[in-house]
Amino acid sequence: MEKHQETSHKVIKKKSISHEETLTLLRQFSDKELYTKPFYSRTRTTSLEQYFQSSLASHYAWSLRDL
Repeated sequence: MEKHQETSHKVIKKKSISHEETLTLLRQFSDKELYTKPFYSRTRTTSLEQYFQSSLASHYAWSLRDL
């Protein structure tokens, strides 16, 4: 049982670090870059913020299933 508990703590710590890295990445963008539709052509008619919100929500839902 302790072995699995230790593994769970490692997974949670790794996911926490990943979350912090994602926030650091997001903070590199200006408000104009995040909220202007389409500031980047690859986001087409969507703002970068909407793209991040959608993809991160799906990623975090997947990640929680992994626990």
